[in-house]
Amino acid sequence: MTISPGSMTIIDAAFVDENRKDLIQRVTIVMTIADDLLQRGMIDQEMYNNIKALRTTQDKMRELYIALNSGGVKVKSTFYTILLNKEPYLVQDLGKGETHQNHYDKGHRWNRKNSLSAEVHLGLGRGKSQSGCGFHLCASIQRAEFGSR
Repeated sequence: MTISPGSMTIIDAAFVDENRKDLIQRVTIVMTIADDLLQRGMIDQEMYNNIKALRTTQDKMRELYIALNSGGVKVKSTFYTILLNKEPYLVQDLGKGETHQNHYDKGHRWNRKNSLSAEVHLGLGRGKSQSGCGFHLCASIQRAEFGSR
C-alpha cells in the first residue's frame, strides 16, 4: 500500500465516514459549514437551500451528508477541514484526544529518507495503535522506496 502526504484527504474523509452518527448529533454550526462549502463550490445552491429549509441541526446534517457522500473524498476532506477550524474540540473529542494534524505532527509523519515507516490514522475501527496514540485505529504503512528527493 502506497500513501503519499497528500493522502491526508483520504484520512480526513475516513474520519467523516466513521464519525457520521456522532457528527449528525453534535455539529452545531451546520449552516456556517454549508455557507463555506457553497462558497468553495463544493455544494450547489439547491443543496444549500435544502439544508437551510430543515428545522433541526440533525436533519440539516443528514441532508449535508447526502452532499458529502455524492461529492466523494474531496468534499469530505474539505468538510473535515472546515469542521476542524470551526469546531476543533468536537474533532478532538471524536479523535480521542488529538486532531489528525497533531497526530501527523507527533512523528507519525512522512520522512524524506529512501524508506519510511509511518503511522497514519485511517479513521477505521476502534482501539489503539501500537504507538499508543488515542486514535481509533492507526495502521502501520511501510514503503520500501520513497524515491529520491
